[in-house]
Amino acid sequence: MFCLINNSHGYHGLDPARNLYILTTGELVYYVGAMAILHHYTNGTQRHYQGHTEDILCMALHTHDDVLATGQGTGIDNKSQAHIRVWRADDLTTLAVIGQGKLESDIIGAVFSWEGSMMMILEGLQDTIVSLWDWQE
Repeated sequence: MFCLINNSHGYHGLDPARNLYILTTGELVYYVGAMAILHHYTNGTQRHYQGHTEDILCMALHTHDDVLATGQGTGIDNKSQAHIRVWRADDLTTLAVIGQGKLESDIIGAVFSWEGSMMMILEGLQDTIVSLWDWQE
């Protein structure tokens, strides 16, 4: 039997901020599990960014473009590596993968700099590490 899922419903509401954005296209973007969902609320259509292998733990919207960054953790069994994926909302292509193999624990926050060329990443729950990355390099 083949089952096609047209729409995904749900919302990761555990984090108090920065987990829901509205894009210039009129789409709402949020994440559930390892998937980022772009939901056009006026016509009810959805698109899905599926570049992650573990649950997305944070999301950031670029300051000038419909470019997003989503961060994942290491997973329960530590087989997956924590990293940030930067991707375009228009065609869902991945522009950069940041920190894969270099970050040691869950990504709990990310933000683009005002000019958009740098990204600050918060890593770890117990001992938080702050790092600055040139995501375009």
